[in-house]
Order: sequence, then C-alpha cells, then structure tokens
Amino acid sequence: MRSAVQRILPPLPFVTALSPKYSEPTHLAPLADAFVRMDRGESVHACVFAPPGSLKSETLAHFAVRALKLRPELRIALACYGARLSTKKSRRIRALALRAGIKLDRTSASTSDWRTTTEQGGLWATSVGGAVVGERFDLILIDDPVKDRIVAESPLARERVHEWVSELAGREEPNASSILVMHRWHVDDVGGRLARDGWEVHSLPAIDSQGRALCPSRFSVADLEKIRARIGDYSFESLYQQAPRPRGGAVFRDVHTYDAIPEGASLVVVGCDFAYTSRTSSDYAAAVVLATVDGETFFVVDVVRARLPVVEFAAELARLQREHHDAHVHTYTSTTEAGIVDLMRAQGLAITGQLARGDKFTRAQPAAARWNAGKILIPSFRTPWRDAFVSEVLSFTGTSADRHDDQIDALASAFDALARVGPDDGTPDHFLVAASADDWGLGWSGSRYGGSRGYG
Repeated sequence: MRSAVQRILPPLPFVTALSPKYSEPTHLAPLADAFVRMDRGESVHACVFAPPGSLKSETLAHFAVRALKLRPELRIALACYGARLSTKKSRRIRALALRAGIKLDRTSASTSDWRTTTEQGGLWATSVGGAVVGERFDLILIDDPVKDRIVAESPLARERVHEWVSELAGREEPNASSILVMHRWHVDDVGGRLARDGWEVHSLPAIDSQGRALCPSRFSVADLEKIRARIGDYSFESLYQQAPRPRGGAVFRDVHTYDAIPEGASLVVVGCDFAYTSRTSSDYAAAVVLATVDGETFFVVDVVRARLPVVEFAAELARLQREHHDAHVHTYTSTTEAGIVDLMRAQGLAITGQLARGDKFTRAQPAAARWNAGKILIPSFRTPWRDAFVSEVLSFTGTSADRHDDQIDALASAFDALARVGPDDGTPDHFLVAASADDWGLGWSGSRYGGSRGYG
C-alpha cells in the first residue's frame, strides 16, 4: 500500500490505497476531477453538492492529504460550521497524512493548525465566523458550512455565512483554488450564492433522473424513499436531491383518519401555542392533544383554539390534562412567554417550555413529514374542532399569507415531544423515538386509551 501511495495515484484510487476499507468513491467523480485539474495548475472554484451519508467529507479529507503529498508546501484552509467539527476533521486529515508518509513538523502539534516540514505547508482549520486576518492559502476547503435548518431558514444567518465565506475566499494566494462541499439547504444558502457568483457547480442528487441511487452500496432507492417519508419532501429535495424549494406551497397534504384510538396508546402530550405577546395579542391560543402507541403513528385526540386570557387558557390546559390521563403539556415559547410557563407551573400545571428556535415553518417540518406519510391521523368522525383544524393545517404555507398558524405550532410542539425531534435539521438521525417519558421528563402516567374509545 505504501508504494502505491508514494507514486501519488489519481484521486479516486488514492482513497482506497490509503484506506483499504473504502471502495473508490466513483460517485464523487466531479470532486476528484477538480483536484486533477488543480494538479495541472488550474485555479478551480467549485461547488460540489451531495447528500448526507455520501462520504463526501471523508473523500475530501483523503484528497486534501493527496494534495499535500504532491505539494508539501501547500497551505490549506479547512472551514466547517463549528470549531469542534473543524478540529475533528483536521485531526482526521492529520492522521491520514501521517499514514500517507507525509513528514510533519513536530513543533506544530496543534490539531487545528499543523505544518509539514516544507516551507509553511500544512493545514489550518477554522469555523464559520472565525478570524482569518493574517492568513493566506493555496487551497481553501469549505466542508459543511451550514449547521442546521435553523441557520438555513434565517436570512440573517445566511447572510453571515456568505459574508464570512467570501472573506475567507479573499485570502487566496495567486492561482489558488477553493472547493465547497455540502448538501443544499435553501435556495439562498451559501452554495446557491456562490453558484450565482460564478463558481462551477456539480450537483449530485441521491436519486437521479433515471431513478438510480447515487451510491447504492450505501443507500438504495428503497432506503432513500424511506428517508423521504420520514423527513418530508421539503427537506428531502434540498438535502438529498440538491434542489431546494422556495416557500409558498402547501406544507401539509392529504388527510388520513382513524376510527378509534388503538389499545395501548399510553404516550400522550398536549402541545400548545400561546398568544400573549404584544405582537399576537389578538391571535388565538391553541392546544393539540396527540397520542401514540409505538412512536410511529400518531393520533390527534383533541384540539382547543380560543381567544382567552392566560388564566382561562391555563384552566383549559388543566382540563385537557385531566381528561386525557394526566398528559403533560409541551410548548415552544418566545423569551417574553417564558414567564407564562412559570406562572402555569406554579399553579400546578405539568408543563414544559422550550425556547423556540427558527420560525413556525421550520418547526413544522418534522410533523409535516409524518403527516404527509400518513402517520398523523385525525378522527374519521365529526368533532367540534376537526374541520377548523384540518382547514388551517392544509392551508399552511409558512409565509405571511397565512391568516392563522397557532394550531400548527401546537401540533409541532406535541409531535416533537412525543417523537423527540425538532427543527434543527432533516437528516434521518434526527428522528429518534422516545423510549420513555423520562427521556423528555414529561412524566407520562402510563394510562392507556381503550381500543374502542371514540371521541366526538
């Protein structure tokens, strides 16, 4: 293996020669081609968009080592969304460099700033927002610059990421190259902006136009369709297909119903949305009771939506708790609403408040994914709340055109508490079913709904 590496193989076979556990990442051929062109002296500025789990970061790490093997004097910058991640990846590249036989300066033992023994060659790792003054680079590698869905959906956060990446790119030496590797998040994310700035684009969807998987040895089409069902089209089209969609279309689609709540539905949560900030003083407060048996299928059991003072709404929540087997209340709050949670808790209400991150559109995505997969069900029989609830859910777009969205956030609060998810991202690891009430501290009583019980 050492002799093969010493001959400096082309990028794809270099990966396998250095790490025999990997097959050649042929699905990332455009990334390999960018490094081949750099070998020839070309200045390359490229965006490579590929889905989660496609080994793009690991492949990039091997290609960075190969670049140092060819040119030990190369000054490389590695940038990620966070300092911890960039340090971890820098440590990985350093270990690979030693494995490849690259001589490293023993006096530069830092895991985020290390050098070869040739001139000032080596790697400097940083994170989005980190200082770049005083550094110059021959190769800039930007790997996963967007942390999560919250950052992606925030115009201010997107602007900050783009400004920082542009500042980093301004530290290039003459004839330097910059490579961005990421999965897409938003039509206006940093990848989209760099593409508009003239960087070349290589977009690698998880499922191509012929219905073939990008890397079937890791994720088959069937695997990918399961992921789509869990995270929803909005996230799948961006993260996996590299085709982010603008807001404005319907988020929740077809309605699925149940005739009765099945035996064993012991996990029950009341999700609620307050309306007591100055901005929404005339809006509705809402509560949605959600139950599940297995953490896979969820049943909307009851809904309350009303313009009520805080004390009266607290009384409604207490009534829901009593009627639905001491179900805990979970809510997303703004900073101004945190005191309301404390007030209700002081009055004996079992309630958990979690500071909201992102907007309601972002928080709705996990629940929308399960709704669209037919895993959040509403009663097939008429109830006083069903029609108004369905009308609001199906008309929700996440834009300023929505007249009301209080029931959406109440549904999202209940779903996130039961399924242990939230709006941070859309990857499969995010969907973890709570093993018990203790996982969230919600204190479920263990009472069960009868299989024949109906509501209405």
